Amino acid sequence: MVKHPHVVAIEVAEALIEYMVEREFNVEQFFAERQFSYDIEQDLPFLPFEIFSDLFVAGADFLDDEHLGLHVGQTVSTRHWGQLGYLILSGENGIEAIRYMDRYARLITNAMDTRFEIEGEHLICSFELLPAGKGSSDGNAYSHHILDYFISAVRNLGTFMSNGVFRYREIHFQYDPPISPDSPDIYQEILGCPCYFGRANNRIIVGVESLQFLSHYRDPRLKKLLERNAQAVLQDLAGDDEFVRELKNYLANALKNGMPTLAEATAHFEISERTLQRRLAKQNISFQDVIDELRQELAKNYMQNDYSLLDIALLLGYSEQSAFHRAFKRWTGLSPSKYAKQHKLDLKKRPNA
Repeated sequence: MVKHPHVVAIEVAEALIEYMVEREFNVEQFFAERQFSYDIEQDLPFLPFEIFSDLFVAGADFLDDEHLGLHVGQTVSTRHWGQLGYLILSGENGIEAIRYMDRYARLITNAMDTRFEIEGEHLICSFELLPAGKGSSDGNAYSHHILDYFISAVRNLGTFMSNGVFRYREIHFQYDPPISPDSPDIYQEILGCPCYFGRANNRIIVGVESLQFLSHYRDPRLKKLLERNAQAVLQDLAGDDEFVRELKNYLANALKNGMPTLAEATAHFEISERTLQRRLAKQNISFQDVIDELRQELAKNYMQNDYSLLDIALLLGYSEQSAFHRAFKRWTGLSPSKYAKQHKLDLKKRPNA
């Protein structure tokens, strides 16, 4: 996507937002500078993951706290896990909680790849943040504070639902520890186990026996209700992915008559403009983002097939070649001719009629 489509459930992000507001960090200004509208009263399901990551970076700098992720994770309650948290809490035990985290992880974010496996008496969770987009603070990586946050938050939830039975055995981090010499000790103190840095993979190792507790909050009836709802939400999210593909197909087919407007697109799908924009917002994109991405994909395809720049501009629904030229440079940082030269593409020359 033109914007990187990673998101995090707003409930997860609110643990950090609340933590920073309590410490007098100007969250409103932070969001305004990123042209993002956040209002606790609005029905906003997800926050762009890049903004979530940038807030950790800004917060750590503001508070001079290199362990911000760990500290925020300690404040996380069930509501900060959203419906996944309540489902885990109503489940039978820690084993079922792990199954829910594996099955329904996308309810809280699509930016983390997590894998669970049993090795003897240990459950091993390997995890990593997926590559970030160009808009992130680090260019290609999200803040390590996010990993710290999730690890700390999982321990907090597990300790709460098991009345202290759940414990980590050890944790491996790919990144090197923060600068201060006492950092490894702080990690061990907060996470309650040995922590090792600079390892090949991020891993949480848990003794299987510590997952066999009965949840003090198990509720079979509520669990069934929450399972049905969680499955419906996943299907809805998958439907949003499919909707973006259907929208791009519609726009591509309609291009011969000029790029459709938002009103024309909503009329085609028989939905309101608000509904269309909301479904795209779940993917962290806008209607214009979809148009730009489609045009960029088609432009590169046409260039590989030796179309002239004028032909490409017209095929993409631009009224003049100069408008296409400006858009292409905004997408790629290169003019169409420089892009073609860099990729050794031949553009057919055609006199302007």
